[in-house]
Amino acid sequence: MKFSLHIFDVLHGDSFLIRTPQDKIGIIDCHRNGTFIPVLEYIQKNNLREIDFICLTHPHSDHYWGMLELIDHCIENGIIIRRFLDAGITPKELDARFLKNGADYFAELYERIVQSSRHDFLHLQECRDGTEVLREPNFVIKALAPHSKTIRKIIAEKFKYQERILNQKFNHFSIVLLIETEEHCILLLSDSEITDQKIIAQRNHSLKKRITVFKLSHHGSQHNYYRLLTEEFRNDNKRYAAISTGCDYGTPSLEAIRHLGSLNIPIYSTNCLDFTNVLYDDEPIDGTITELNDAIFTNTEDVPEPQKIIPYHGDITFEFDDDQIKVATETGREPIVS
Repeated sequence: MKFSLHIFDVLHGDSFLIRTPQDKIGIIDCHRNGTFIPVLEYIQKNNLREIDFICLTHPHSDHYWGMLELIDHCIENGIIIRRFLDAGITPKELDARFLKNGADYFAELYERIVQSSRHDFLHLQECRDGTEVLREPNFVIKALAPHSKTIRKIIAEKFKYQERILNQKFNHFSIVLLIETEEHCILLLSDSEITDQKIIAQRNHSLKKRITVFKLSHHGSQHNYYRLLTEEFRNDNKRYAAISTGCDYGTPSLEAIRHLGSLNIPIYSTNCLDFTNVLYDDEPIDGTITELNDAIFTNTEDVPEPQKIIPYHGDITFEFDDDQIKVATETGREPIVS
């Protein structure tokens, strides 16, 4: 049984595509890389004519800034979208302070989605903890978060929070997806907070032992990295960690990288590892965690350009074939190892 997970390099953002064993297409978030929308190019290049679902994990602009163009392209070119999944939160329930400069785009995106649903172009589906997104023989995609109680509490109290706190609170709306087969367990954490991940771990006791591919939450931020979720990870050549990042906010954290390295988990990162005050030569260096640690220095005057900070894997594809996993990257670089 074969299926694949594609993680596109969209700098600081998320954009994923799943091809199921029955060749159904699922899109999870859609962000840009500059003016370029990688998932849209994939659709065009592969001449896809039907998308089973598009899922917006939560309404932060680095997860939807490109989704309007994606939907418009499908409408204009007769590409079928079966379903649009979100956490069931309408734009009216969101505070304008949270949406910031993405408010107009977000409003237009949802106007298009609502119009499309009224014309039966797509079906709107709420996706929260317990929602089964897709099922095929020995293959299921289901949501482990967000939790309805958490959403209700934040919506009710949103006017109490300052902008910075409110922005962080909305990460609790993140749809966490689990892709599960007999042989594999892929966990996509979106931007979920540690408290959400604790609930997931408590409700799914066997999950930690079964994970084969683990997409770190919030681009590898240390504030969203729950160590106990990975405490039973041990590398047996069948476990991998993936990070979707772009070095705008100091992600991923060195602490998360070190911890995964201590578990001997190979790590793939779409863009760079933005360790502040790390000095590299003119040419990017492929290095181990030890070598990265050795590169840290105290002179803060010469912070490297983003394109000189590595590892940089670009687009990452995980191909699953029965119990085997094959990883292909845009740059061909090896994973980060301890």
